[in-house]
Amino acid sequence: MPRRSSAAKEIIRAKPNGSNAVRMDAPLYLTQEQTAVWDAIVGEMPADWFKIVDIPDLSTLCILTVDIRQHHIDLNDAKQKKMYDRRHIRDLNRMISHASKDIARLKRQMRLTHQSIQPKTALNRIKRNNSEIARQMRNHAREDQFA
Repeated sequence: MPRRSSAAKEIIRAKPNGSNAVRMDAPLYLTQEQTAVWDAIVGEMPADWFKIVDIPDLSTLCILTVDIRQHHIDLNDAKQKKMYDRRHIRDLNRMISHASKDIARLKRQMRLTHQSIQPKTALNRIKRNNSEIARQMRNHAREDQFA
């Protein structure tokens, strides 16, 4: 029986019980632009990443992403037209700030941050490199101690 690497074992564990998982379609109440964001997010992740309970959060994430794009467009238009209505620009900045905080919270909640997507093999390589660096530093400290 051939030996399997730990990376190959992780790939086998990642498959959803041998079944073919189907990617979720966007809800019908999303606009065309929000559906495009949905398809981009769902397309980047493995087919079994999202569950049915993630639909409300994922649709909220798509809505907020489109809204924040529109707020940035409005803010740039206001600045280019030299419309320096301070109250309007302040309100746009607040909306952008709140929306970006909500987007970060939703991405963290659904494990969409780059740390959670990083493959296990890369994490093991990072740990191994860090342990080698720590070992080298300890050896160097010992050499200095006895010198």
